[in-house]
Parts: sequence; structure tokens; C-alpha cells
Amino acid sequence: MEIQPIFNALVRNRTGAMLIALQIALTLAVVVNAVFIINQKLARMERPVGIDKDNIFTLRTTSIDELENRETFLQADMDVIRAIPGVISATPVLTTPQGGGTRVDGYHAEQGGYDFAQLVNINYVDHMGFEALGLKIVEGRNFTPQEIRYVARNDDSVPENIILTEDYANRLFPEGDALGKNLYYGDNDRPIKIIGIAENMAAGWFGANSPVVADKMYDMVFHPYITYGNSAWYLIRTEPGAQNEVMLKVEDVLVERFPERLVDNIRSQNDLLSRVYASDKALAIILSTVIVLLIGITSLGVVGLANSSVSQRHKQIGTRRALGAQKADVISYFLIENFIVTTFGIIAGIFLTYGFNYWLVTEFAQPKLEGYYVPLGVILLLLLGQLAVFMPALKASSISPAVATRSI
Repeated sequence: MEIQPIFNALVRNRTGAMLIALQIALTLAVVVNAVFIINQKLARMERPVGIDKDNIFTLRTTSIDELENRETFLQADMDVIRAIPGVISATPVLTTPQGGGTRVDGYHAEQGGYDFAQLVNINYVDHMGFEALGLKIVEGRNFTPQEIRYVARNDDSVPENIILTEDYANRLFPEGDALGKNLYYGDNDRPIKIIGIAENMAAGWFGANSPVVADKMYDMVFHPYITYGNSAWYLIRTEPGAQNEVMLKVEDVLVERFPERLVDNIRSQNDLLSRVYASDKALAIILSTVIVLLIGITSLGVVGLANSSVSQRHKQIGTRRALGAQKADVISYFLIENFIVTTFGIIAGIFLTYGFNYWLVTEFAQPKLEGYYVPLGVILLLLLGQLAVFMPALKASSISPAVATRSI
């Protein structure tokens, strides 16, 4: 079948075809970029956090009255928590992992190399902390009970020994020889010895979209500190399947040991991560809805154009059938017509797609569109157009040749 007559017919009735082509262009641009963004968000939500997130929860305890001996108080709390059936370990922490709050400090591998922009996430653990987090020490050793110090929450001192995550150790010492080396703190170049390297743990800014921390998601330094004050955060790791039961018991156990306190913010790590990713999840749902609506509207537009074309050419189709055109010829006519309209829409849509992505990159620091998304979008819209027009084309092919003679 020759394409030129079909093209000429479209030119004569170009308004509807142009609207559908424009709709296809817009659909391609929005759908491709939306799918790309959704995949980016899903990839963010699936990143490993390092710790045993399925079996960890945190809580805050706040004493009503001033405590006389905070060290004894905290140790007694740890003892009763660790004695609860189903608890693997527990540790006081400075901030909840990936919970939003964080402390940052400036460490550098060489004297005089302080750079305010090169900050790292800090958290505090005792000698049971890595067991509570579900992290292994891959090189070196853990903190000993004798190394644990009690410090005020706003204390900005640094310890003699620290433990780094693997990613941070490799960043500072690409040769892989971080263990036993010194790091230097702040602009006063105080040396601190690296005594261990732990498995990676996601930093407190894990949920941030900023490109400043995009390559620092697992940069962590652990201090052998326990903060004291009227309030403290505890991190508790349970055996698989025991978390809910322990979460129900722990408040009663702590209040029974010391009634003059408030225990709140009891949250599982998965719940904290859900809050971190709430905006990502909401955006993915919204964009998915937009994709479905756009594809649906575009499909209806193609069907509507085809039905309108069939209605306008009812007698013409009958005449062609009377002159010997087969059903397959009629069907192929509408399929080719749709292919031409879709192709023009796709050509415009490709430019619109990359233009839209360029705007997202420059204005919102989104990553550049990966190359295979556009070809997949093109194939999808070509198939969608052919499927949408097939039923109207099939209906047109069933028009009887007798239609051509009824008005004679």
C-alpha cells in the first residue's frame, strides 16, 4: 500500500492529526522523564543501610528530675534492656541511625588538610554498639569497656581511638592501609588513631537529595562515647520476629526500674526509614498516576481520531471494498495512518523529552536521562498507537461494499 495517498489525506484533515501528534509528543516527554525519576526514587529506597534494620528499634528516655549518677543510671538501663528475652544487644547512641538528626565533624588524613566541606557523620556507641547495630569489624578491633567515656551531649571533644566505616576508610586511604593510621581533627590537627574498620553503615543524611553528600552516604566515624543528661537515646536489636514483643515490654521495664521518667519515640528502624523516604514514595505514586492517566488519555485520543475517520469515510471505505479492497487493506490503511501520526509526534517528543530533562538537571540537580529510556518510550508509544487503532480499523474493515451503492 502506498503511503503518499495516506499522507495527503492526513494533510487535508490535519487538525485532529496534529492534536494527536502533539499529545503523543507530550506523553513521550512526560512518561519517559517520569519513569526515569520513579526508577531513581525506587533505587534510593532500595539502597542498603548496613545495619540490621528489620530487627532494630530506638527509643528516648527522659528523666523528670536531675540525675545524681548518670553513668550508673545508663549502665543499669542497659543491663535491664539486655536482659529482656529476645534482645540481642543494646547501646546508647548520640542520634538514631538515618533518623534525620546527625552530628558532623571535620576529619582529614594529613596534617594541615582541614577542609570544612569534607565533613563526616559521627555517632557514639559503647563496646556493645556494633553487635547492637548488626555490624562486623572487618579489620582491627572493637572498643573495649575501658575506652568508653561519658560525655555531655554538647561535648565537642574527640577520643584517642576511633572506628571508621569501610567506605570512609577507603576514601581517606585509597591504598587500603587505614588501620593503625592517624586521622587529624578540625583545624588544630589533633591526631586520633584508627583502631578498627567496620562494615558500611548509612549516614544520618542518607535521605538527603543534595549532590554535596551523594558520594558520602556511608561515611561514618564511631566514637567510644556515651552521652549523659536527663535524656538519652537507646538503640535495641532483637532476635528475628521478637521486635514487636520487645517494643511492648521495654517501656514497662524501664519505668519499673526508674518510675520518674518518660519513655517515648519508640520506633522501629523500618518506620524511621519509611519517614525518611515518605516524600520519595509519594512522588513515585503521583508520577505513576500521571503516567497511567496520560497513556489512557492518549489511547482514547487515538481511538477517537480513528473512529472519527471511519465515520467520515464510511462511504469511501465501502467504495474501496466494492472495487476489490480486502479487509486487510482497510486495516493496514488505518495502521499506517496511525504510524505516520505517531512518528511525527515521537520526533517532536524526543526533542521535548531531552529539553524537559535538561530543565530538571539544571533547576533541580536531577541526573541526566540514561540513553535507553527514550528508545523504550518510542517503542511503547508505537505499540500503544497500533493497539489503540486496531479495533476501529477492524470495525472499518467490516463495512460492506453495498454501502457504496445505497445512495445511488
